[in-house]
Amino acid sequence: MSQKILLFFPENPLKKDSGNKTRVIELLKYFKHKGFEVDFVGPQYKDFQQQDLTDLEQTGWVNKAMLIHRKPKRTNPISYLFSSKIPSLFYQSSRVMNFVTFNFRKEFDEILRQKTYDFIIISYVGWAELIKDNPLVGQAKTIIDTHDFATVQFKNEKGYEVGKFFGTEIERLDLFDETWAISPDEAFVFGQFSKSKVRTIPFVMPNHFDQLSASPKWDLIYVASNNVHNAQSAQWFFDHVYPLLSKDLKIAVIGKISQAIGDYPNVAKHEFVEDLNVFYADAKIAICPMLSGSGVKIKVVEALSFGIPVVCNTRGVDGLSAKTDNGCLVTDEAKTFADWINQLNTNPGFWQQHSQKARAFFGSNFDLAENYRKLDAAFEG
Repeated sequence: MSQKILLFFPENPLKKDSGNKTRVIELLKYFKHKGFEVDFVGPQYKDFQQQDLTDLEQTGWVNKAMLIHRKPKRTNPISYLFSSKIPSLFYQSSRVMNFVTFNFRKEFDEILRQKTYDFIIISYVGWAELIKDNPLVGQAKTIIDTHDFATVQFKNEKGYEVGKFFGTEIERLDLFDETWAISPDEAFVFGQFSKSKVRTIPFVMPNHFDQLSASPKWDLIYVASNNVHNAQSAQWFFDHVYPLLSKDLKIAVIGKISQAIGDYPNVAKHEFVEDLNVFYADAKIAICPMLSGSGVKIKVVEALSFGIPVVCNTRGVDGLSAKTDNGCLVTDEAKTFADWINQLNTNPGFWQQHSQKARAFFGSNFDLAENYRKLDAAFEG
């Protein structure tokens, strides 16, 4: 009898414009490989509508895809007042790192009433209150897939206090039977403080070494979502590194970070692409400007999976088991950042050396069969 899994993820995974969505897609592929019965649920918003649910179901990765809503539709003012407005005033929820509204929880509970699950996986601590003190969870094993170290990600929030936010993060992890960390670094921190069983579930994906073009169209590829960390880092790159580079370089910028970048004659911006792998396969060098943030940068792992050398800041190798000899050239100095890009672009031997390191590191740390075995342990034990 197949395991029944409810997976909550707060974005449309089919919008392939950020690494967290790639991680979820690869996880869904693993579930498909194992023959698990998976229901998917996420919050409704402008980029995640009913048609997207149909598209997700048609992939064959999920049995059913559902949306929950921040607020109910106001079809009847009296009904809305007594079924939602008044109860929401008494709904006790944290104001720290929390996205769960009264109606989100109400609709999520209704999903749990309709079906019994063996596993409930919630992505991000900001959504942990979906299962807090929730008897409808029943006997399901609850898992929080952290994706990131939230205390660091929220440090630019108004009223941020590291002790309060870290304490809240650990309290959220303690609500679950198991915590998934994306890197050994984060697993170590969580394991020191949380009562939840902590397991490292790294990024899972096959290598694409044989897909890399011998005559790539793009000299540089930069993939990122548009958050405060990426926006500040992109500005640093285009203010301080880009002026030092040849304007003959062809640069592809992919993802919502395009919204935060100005227009440049040799930069092609793609806010959304159907298949990110097509761009990686046609790229020579990847960049990951990253001045702040935490956790494994999935865009780095994606590039390494093709054997593409990566030029990045120190934060770009966070969460990797080795900080050197891994296919990444690391610096926080703009001139050195530019020099390494230029050297990789003009020196075939230098590029080949670091491409080989990328392939070796990826093969040793992100082997698909080995990481599938780690996932097996989470669903067998």
